[in-house]
Amino acid sequence: ETKTKEMDKKDKWNNWVFSLGGRARFTGDKNYKEKNLSVNSSAGRVTESSKLIFSVYNSAVNNTYTIGDNGIKSYLKTTNKYFEAEQEYVKSISPKWSWTAETAFRKSSSDNMKSSLAAAAGIEYNIYPYKLSSSKFFAIRFMLEAVDRKYIEETIYGKLKETLVSSNLGAYAYFTQPWGNISSS
Repeated sequence: ETKTKEMDKKDKWNNWVFSLGGRARFTGDKNYKEKNLSVNSSAGRVTESSKLIFSVYNSAVNNTYTIGDNGIKSYLKTTNKYFEAEQEYVKSISPKWSWTAETAFRKSSSDNMKSSLAAAAGIEYNIYPYKLSSSKFFAIRFMLEAVDRKYIEETIYGKLKETLVSSNLGAYAYFTQPWGNISSS
């Protein structure tokens, strides 16, 4: 009987959580129309010793503006496309300290980005032990990042591509309780 209870408690998904979402918004008036569509998905696995998260986001926004003077109408149409794929891996080295690594690929027509490939590594300190991370998480993270960017059009600085290096110090919190969840960064 004890073995049966243990088998019932075993997670069939091995701590993996998947999500899929989307959004559609259509707005406008006699001078303006917007069509905004987006989809997102993620897969993540969080255990006491590590966290692995994959996410993808894709959106397209089409706008049409009606411009008219003296009975003559003209139309301005814009399209903004955005794509992002990210991966995050965090490996515990003690109950409250972890190493972390992230990679990301992005494309954005509104940001003049043909492609952006980023890689980052850092260290994280969690106020709560990682074994509580499924319900309580408050961490301070320091990251070093390198980004290789290629632009659609030449920038105002005369660049079609560049590599940038940066550092980031951030705080991240999320809490999951029976009444819901809250997060901030």
